[in-house]
Amino acid sequence: MALPVGDELVVKLKDGKTLRGRLSNASQTTLTLSQRGKGVDLPKGNIFRVYRTAIKSGGSKALLGAGIGAGIGLAAGSLNDDNKAATMPLLAVIGAAIGALIGLATRSNTTQVLIYESK
Repeated sequence: MALPVGDELVVKLKDGKTLRGRLSNASQTTLTLSQRGKGVDLPKGNIFRVYRTAIKSGGSKALLGAGIGAGIGLAAGSLNDDNKAATMPLLAVIGAAIGALIGLATRSNTTQVLIYESK
């Protein structure tokens, strides 16, 4: 898999250090990262793992938050003895909306995908 120049990478070295940067160049023997405008050459023999930083979708956390919020809204609506038929659906919708917003706000925007591991 060829990576485009500029992709954000996390490189774990065999000595335990971790470097973050953007791909500047890759050859059979060396990986070059750009860190704060400077090139850092990493010999292939020193590299343990390389991860590509990827953007994650926030849909699953939003759905989870909506489900939890709807459940809380239904539970709160069931406590109203006067008009459960009107109160429960309204509170469920409000709870779902609030839960979805909280789910979107708390999601992690990125994930690390392993693209290389030394043998």
